[in-house]
Amino acid sequence: MRVSVGDVELYVHEAGPPDGKGRPLVALHGGPGLDGSFWLPGLAPLADEGWHVLALDLRGNGRSDAGYAAQWTVGQMADDVEALMTTLELERPVVIGQSFGSFVTQAHMARHGSATAYVLMATVAHPGALESIDAELESFMPVSLRAQVTASWMCEASVQTAESVAADMARAEEGLADQLKAFVANTMDYIGRESKLLIEGIRAPELRTKLDGKHVLVVATGYRHQEDLQALRSYIREFKPVIVAVDGGANALMEAGYRPHLIVGDMDSVSDKALKCGAELVVHAYSNGYAPGLPRVQDLGLESVLCPAPGTSEDVAVLLADEQGASLIVGVGMRFSLIEFLDKGRSGMASALLTRIKVGDKIVDAKGVSRLYRNRISGWALVVLALAAAVAIAAAVRFTPTGPIVLNIFGTQLDTFWYWLTGLF
Repeated sequence: MRVSVGDVELYVHEAGPPDGKGRPLVALHGGPGLDGSFWLPGLAPLADEGWHVLALDLRGNGRSDAGYAAQWTVGQMADDVEALMTTLELERPVVIGQSFGSFVTQAHMARHGSATAYVLMATVAHPGALESIDAELESFMPVSLRAQVTASWMCEASVQTAESVAADMARAEEGLADQLKAFVANTMDYIGRESKLLIEGIRAPELRTKLDGKHVLVVATGYRHQEDLQALRSYIREFKPVIVAVDGGANALMEAGYRPHLIVGDMDSVSDKALKCGAELVVHAYSNGYAPGLPRVQDLGLESVLCPAPGTSEDVAVLLADEQGASLIVGVGMRFSLIEFLDKGRSGMASALLTRIKVGDKIVDAKGVSRLYRNRISGWALVVLALAAAVAIAAAVRFTPTGPIVLNIFGTQLDTFWYWLTGLF
């Protein structure tokens, strides 16, 4: 199972009751360099007794997304755990952490404290344990991770300096040209296979929600989507765009106080609450018509339409808005820059580039909108308006026959209020 926690999706290993109704046990692995599968053999007895074990791969580990390296911090990982618990609507969860995972557990306890209990394992070790570390590494299990863990331990003895970091950055920049070439080659290969997308577009389903001639706000859980939504509040209030959520983007919208008009995606990282919010549901299907997310929607008794198309759910949402005649598409949490494309990985971003070519200048990044858009009523205009109103009221009181009467009544009421207020002390 994959769960969106904001800018990344975490992979979660599950064990326990088939209906997932057991008491949740959120298990955090050690490392970094390991993953949640570490827990499954040891926690199997608890799963057999009815616990719902959720052993997640922390960001940058296992099958979870990496995101920005600057976000690989204990505090951010603790926030990821909280986001996961909120998205899955876990009740009375217990959080258990082993080794490095115990530090994340403690950080979650300090920053959020929303679990009913915390268990810390192997938080510290006796100094004598270091004397046998080489022998332990030689017999580390599973064998498939032995080389990775050994390499990780070897790095522990190295202290990074400003000079060594600069050297590492220089080496990384030298490889950037090769990464760019590989990205372009992969994109050209994708265009060769999906060239009909540029010519014919997608087979857009018939929607109840009308997008023709309107602004469309497409919200995905990606880079700084929460900040982008905050910056766009004035724009949303004034232009009232059609809001399209991509999977977990529906959760983010509802947390920000908005209800999406459309939810597009595989429906794997969106909460039941968001699916039931009243939005029209568009299930992303493969080109052959197979839709992995359809059974979940049907199990909830909700109506939906299928949209068969290549690429990611973000691409489908953008292409759908374009096919339905949107006048402007504003992307929130979507990747626009070269660095963001390369950071996601070559295999998943060729379709995004093809989508941008297809849509053209109709799509803009939310950051650009927030920089260009300003509320049409400035603060100075409000001040001038208030002053003009005050002058008009003063003139009416001074030069109309009823002005002195109104002023006298107001003064009487003010005296009455003053006597009441002084009588309290």
